[in-house]
Amino acid sequence: MLVSILVSGCATTTTQAPAATSIPPTPQTIILTSAPQTIIETVISEVVVTATPAPNPEAVIQGVEANAEIGFWTFWQSPTFDQYIKDTIARFNQAYPGVTVNWEDHQATFQDDLKASFAAGNAPDVINLSVSEGWVSDYASQGLLLPLDEQVPQSVKDLYFPGLWNEQLIDGVNYQFPWYQGINVYLINHQIFDQTGLTIDDFPKNWTELPALCATIKEKTGTLCDIRLTVNDLISQMVYEGNVKPISDDGTSFTFDSADAVAWLQQYVDMVMAGTVDKTVLVTDQDRVGLDLFTSG
Repeated sequence: MLVSILVSGCATTTTQAPAATSIPPTPQTIILTSAPQTIIETVISEVVVTATPAPNPEAVIQGVEANAEIGFWTFWQSPTFDQYIKDTIARFNQAYPGVTVNWEDHQATFQDDLKASFAAGNAPDVINLSVSEGWVSDYASQGLLLPLDEQVPQSVKDLYFPGLWNEQLIDGVNYQFPWYQGINVYLINHQIFDQTGLTIDDFPKNWTELPALCATIKEKTGTLCDIRLTVNDLISQMVYEGNVKPISDDGTSFTFDSADAVAWLQQYVDMVMAGTVDKTVLVTDQDRVGLDLFTSG
């Protein structure tokens, strides 16, 4: 507050004090009058107006209950992505203050833990499920997942490519938020591969060349190929590798018993019969078995 004080004083003599000066008041002027002096204070006030904070643009859910808690399970994300997930939870708390997120990362026992939690009625609210492994379709078809199409605003759906949002529909309905995308890859162990006399340029360019490579590796090194079928979602692998058409154009009948499908499956049968692939790895439902073998040498 800026204060301007004007003081008018009189000498202390026998002269009679002058009459008080009359000054028309204004909204900014305060007049204090006393004999033998008049004090005029002009007060200038500055008012700072703070704008009301706008709603957090990421807070798309309205009416969140106070002190709510959310159970959040991930699959093999720790410790590699610990900081990312902690930062994401902190960002979520900025949008929804007061909500507690209880994060757990489950690994080799993920499926067993999740099935047990569903059976006990205490399954987590948000689950990191694999689309390629068929987990989304499995749990959704059992009525255990929330259908999202009617629950999620269009503005949120538009954040994703349509192909991602509709990546796996169950009866035409989406049950999953796309989070991260992965692709199937072949890992080459140079300690073994280099013994064959082959180079990277000799690596198969298409799926049908794979049996010959595995035969060469076995012949030159005595080592089997560790190839894994996506046993929880064979149709997607059949489509990807064998260009199999699993359903008719009119959507009324399955067609994955076609000649293309038989040829795709027969190739794996032939590799098993030839003894060039590890049968245990080929049909395991644990998707990290091959990676664990690779990293162990």
